[in-house]
Amino acid sequence: MPANSVFTARETHGILRRPGVNVYASSEDRGWSSLYASHQTEYSFETNVDPVADQLIVLHLNGPVRVHRRVAKGEASRLIPPGGLFMMPGGMDFGVRLDGTLQTLHL
Repeated sequence: MPANSVFTARETHGILRRPGVNVYASSEDRGWSSLYASHQTEYSFETNVDPVADQLIVLHLNGPVRVHRRVAKGEASRLIPPGGLFMMPGGMDFGVRLDGTLQTLHL
């Protein structure tokens, strides 16, 4: 993304644009160029995600909830407690399954 561009949900991994995600607040209309932030409720889902240049950090605001992640090197399933993090480096495609309802903060 060019340095002067506004960072919008279109530049994210697309998880927030899934049906059933309730976004309560985001930086969408703030004009931020180097960070996108959002607070939402996510419901159980499973998806494969195409790579984007920027990393993804998800802070779990409640829980615990089981998250299953698939990357080229393998798969892992973890029960993530409140305050836990899900992180994915930029440039990687991945699969994710959320096995419950979860309030999150995405960066």
